[in-house]
Amino acid sequence: MNEFYLIAEATKGSPLNEHVKVDRHTDADYFSLIRKGFLALKSPRQPGAALVKKVKDGKSEVEDLIQLADMVCGAARRNLEGRCPYFHLIARKQIPCDLQLAKRKEG
Repeated sequence: MNEFYLIAEATKGSPLNEHVKVDRHTDADYFSLIRKGFLALKSPRQPGAALVKKVKDGKSEVEDLIQLADMVCGAARRNLEGRCPYFHLIARKQIPCDLQLAKRKEG
C-alpha cells in the first residue's frame, strides 16, 4: 500500500494529506488497526508529513466506491485462496504502477 501512496505523492509533487474512507466494521479493534496503518504512512519528500490526514468509516451499502473497493478486495483475496472464478474478469483491467506514473508525468 505504501508504494502506491509514494507514487501518488511523487506525481503530485507535494505531500498528499489524503482523506481515506474504509468500510464500516463491527470490530472496533480492526478499525483501529486499519486507521493506525494509514496514519503511519509518512512522506519521504517532507519528513514527518502525513500521506493520510484522516481515516473515516462509511457504509458500503450506500457508498458506491466503498462497495466497489470491497468487491475488488474480496475477489483478490479469494483468488489468492484459489476460490474465485471471477477474478480474471477484473485482473485484465490492472494497469502496472510504472505505466500509471509515466502517463501522469506526460499529462
